[in-house]
Amino acid sequence: MKTALITGGSSGIGLSFAVKLLREGYQVVLLSRDGQKLQSAVENLNQQGFYNVSYVKADVRDLASLQAAFSSGTFNGLDLVIHSAGILRVGDKATMQSFHDCMETNMQGTQNVLEVVTPLLQKSKGRIAVLCSIAGLINFPGYADYGASKKAQRLLCEEARHELEWKGVGLTMVYPSTIRTPMVTNIQDQLPPIARLIPWLEADRVVETFYTDIRKGRKESYVSFADRVTYKVAMMAPKAFLFLIKGGMKLKGLK
Repeated sequence: MKTALITGGSSGIGLSFAVKLLREGYQVVLLSRDGQKLQSAVENLNQQGFYNVSYVKADVRDLASLQAAFSSGTFNGLDLVIHSAGILRVGDKATMQSFHDCMETNMQGTQNVLEVVTPLLQKSKGRIAVLCSIAGLINFPGYADYGASKKAQRLLCEEARHELEWKGVGLTMVYPSTIRTPMVTNIQDQLPPIARLIPWLEADRVVETFYTDIRKGRKESYVSFADRVTYKVAMMAPKAFLFLIKGGMKLKGLK
């Protein structure tokens, strides 16, 4: 039986990935810094009839915490890692604290996870999928701190992918749009107006698409082909894209 680790696995898209991987026959280990949420998540999965699931408490921001988790004997082998741990900060004005929080979790957390999982994935010739963001591709008003951290994460993954390939480890960068998860809904009232232009998607739906791309060994995964084209065009012509965004907001009466 193959083993999968899911960071940020106690809720949201990470928990949806857990259900998918359990259905695919994986033994799943959830990792999060909140022990109570982890326990509740495992109990919820057990109630759905999934028993090949366990959890380990660790903080991706803290390399020593991760190293301790991996030295506890929980992981005898590892075939797949879904790195979905992350935080979202939004607002009209960037602050040093929110910037630090985003960088510490979204970028440094990714580096820490890569460091501890690579030796095990190297043995199994496995793969890691990193939950990136469209904010790592495109500039959105109101997402300065979050967007900066996600762009740093994207660049880190692009560089790391080449090193990992030499070791026989694959890396898939996953680009969700706006997914209905606790991370987003908990701050729904604080989201910039632009968030209302983007259709919200359910986590269970997008996980099906992402898992297919991960299983096929693709380097990038998007919700749809239209998303892929839109984001690539926006990266090549950011000013034109921003002009269209502003036009869409004006038509909908958003400021």
